[in-house]
Amino acid sequence: MEDLARPFDPYQTHQRHFDCVCTRDSVQYLVSGKLEVLSQMQDTVFVSPKVPVRNSEGQLLEANVIGMRAGKENTRDNFPLAIQFLARASQTEEDINICSWYPVYDKGTDIDVTLTAIHEWANGMEATLEGTVLEGTRQMVFFDTRYAAKKLDYRIGETYTFKLAAFAYFVEMLDSPKMKLTAEQTEEFERKAGWKARRDANGNVKPMTIDMRDLVACVSRRGAQPDNCEYQSTIRGIDKERFDIDEFIVLRIACVRDDDGKDIEFPMICRRDFFSRPWPRVGKCVRGILWMQGYCVEGMR
Repeated sequence: MEDLARPFDPYQTHQRHFDCVCTRDSVQYLVSGKLEVLSQMQDTVFVSPKVPVRNSEGQLLEANVIGMRAGKENTRDNFPLAIQFLARASQTEEDINICSWYPVYDKGTDIDVTLTAIHEWANGMEATLEGTVLEGTRQMVFFDTRYAAKKLDYRIGETYTFKLAAFAYFVEMLDSPKMKLTAEQTEEFERKAGWKARRDANGNVKPMTIDMRDLVACVSRRGAQPDNCEYQSTIRGIDKERFDIDEFIVLRIACVRDDDGKDIEFPMICRRDFFSRPWPRVGKCVRGILWMQGYCVEGMR
């Protein structure tokens, strides 16, 4: 995984993000068929106003950014899991240039986020956003899949509604989401908590067990790609989605919990080959690393 000691990388790519939906062989298939895919562009997701962007030589120019989807039937209503392309259209350039592509999932959860930082990518068309939720008590970091469309509108400190979802890099099923403390750890906890020491019939310390089934965590790994997060949650729901000829598992997990114990949940796309045995089921505990993404729903169709 990425170097967590590095600062944010504005020159990063989406190569690792395709690992969430493709094997290495299928990535090569996608790349080899890219021209054919582009010829089937049917669904325009957004067209931005003129915004400052940079071309591959690093030159600054004003351009409209176009978000597009491929496939004659690949509409957002029927196929929310898809590949989205970003194209740059400028009056100073003869052609419309495809600049980026990445997997997206549009059936996310609407969450109000107050922006605290915008990490714009070097191309000026993409960005990783940081913000807080639940009245500033919890942090969220995610890639904005439609950043160019809202680039001129965003203001730090303002609150916007985003539709958030995630893609799993891997999923670990926890057979026993419990952690057993050593005798020394148990004694230290009892002493600090002011508890009366518990002993067995032979006078030995009875080690404590911590049950982590109710743990909810989704924490940014920071570093060069802060929209990669470590997570742990029980599975709240299970669904399926299709992408091309492949079927994916959609786990509904919790990302944050407020002070009253209410959870904010979101869908996480998982490759089927992440699971063998045990097969995921509601109530089981999972953990791993995910890529968080979303887009602002205000003013978007």
